[in-house]
Amino acid sequence: MSDKNALKNFYNHQGFNENALPKRDDIENISKKDMKAHLEKATKETKKGTYNKGTHSFEILERVTPTLVTKKSLWAERFINQLLTKMC
Repeated sequence: MSDKNALKNFYNHQGFNENALPKRDDIENISKKDMKAHLEKATKETKKGTYNKGTHSFEILERVTPTLVTKKSLWAERFINQLLTKMC
């Protein structure tokens, strides 16, 4: 949800309903149930089919821009910062 362009690009824009995604930036406050429902609604008309965590999530994750995720998720920012600290 933090990188809607990555979602659109994964689904090749064809049949992808961006309007079905929440307009809010506080993604950490959207329940998993609601997040899944939004993704399913946004992708149900795509050629790749309705969003499925096991089938689609890793391919979508490859396309996500990390700075967009950390910008909208304090937990993601903390996680990335911890990884960078441990790596240095």
